[in-house]
Amino acid sequence: MEENPNEKPLIGYCPDCQRQFCPKIPEGYKLTKLNHPARCPMCFVSIRHGLVKIEVRGQADEVETVSSRILSNLKSKFTRRKKLHPAAMDPITTITTITAGLELIDKFRDMALSFMRKENKPPSVEAKKKGTSIEISMNGHVTDKIDASQLRLSAWDQTRYSTLEIKVKKYWKQFNDIDAAIPDSSIDERTRLEIKRDGLRGDLCIAFREMLKIYEGTLGVQLGDHYSLYSVCGDDCLT
Repeated sequence: MEENPNEKPLIGYCPDCQRQFCPKIPEGYKLTKLNHPARCPMCFVSIRHGLVKIEVRGQADEVETVSSRILSNLKSKFTRRKKLHPAAMDPITTITTITAGLELIDKFRDMALSFMRKENKPPSVEAKKKGTSIEISMNGHVTDKIDASQLRLSAWDQTRYSTLEIKVKKYWKQFNDIDAAIPDSSIDERTRLEIKRDGLRGDLCIAFREMLKIYEGTLGVQLGDHYSLYSVCGDDCLT
């Protein structure tokens, strides 16, 4: 029989150690009563963490030490599991994340084509967010419309995607900083910066293409065209 959390703790004497019941229960502990009178939480502790329940009984000092250690280990274990297995993305957030990622791929493509002095032809395929859906158009005509409820969320690898996001954020900032610095640099410095920028282009090609795989798997549609970044990455970064 468990104590009603809305009731005030009872004051009494523990039949095990005869000490007065302390109404203040340590954080993380949940008091359990055994057929009245209530047992002292320092001699009997019921630990609840998620779906786990562990009961500890013994001498007051031993119960306190053991229960504290168990609770600490449980919290540490669940924290590690949460980091390794982050919560799944909800459909609407996933739609927003995919469209934002595709827009960034477009920006990267435009910048790379510019400094590579390549012709920037209008893309034949475009993916745009419309309400809770993503519309995919080819040559101006809508060919696919994927609603948030139709997403294949099982294909969304949040752990991998989070790692890619961190990489892209780092590379994208460096890429933009270097691109902005090149026009005002000396001849020698320009050469060094251009080489570094080209290396970052390769890093971004790899990361963006891995992101695109996650997008396509989740949408259930191959986007291809300019999103594959063939014009700026070629075959070098294909996996």
